[in-house]
Amino acid sequence: MEPVILNDDDVVSVSANDSRCGDKTFTVDEAMAELLEALDQYKGSIPNWIWDTKCIVLQPKSDWKKGKIRVRMHMEFVPDDENSELPS
Repeated sequence: MEPVILNDDDVVSVSANDSRCGDKTFTVDEAMAELLEALDQYKGSIPNWIWDTKCIVLQPKSDWKKGKIRVRMHMEFVPDDENSELPS
């Protein structure tokens, strides 16, 4: 099955053992905020260019282009087999 990029307001539910956000049901936006907060604690050890840096880029069959680089994150949902059922 193909992964589906989740929207910020999509709701995710995981087992209590797998929860990283403190709750076992949360929105993608809440999970991403928690992740960004955790990353922010390590900002000093993460290279500065990861945040938002002016640069030039060369791609195949193209000229150099000015812009900026930015790391973007998203959450994906990878469905199980279409015939799988939810546990009772």
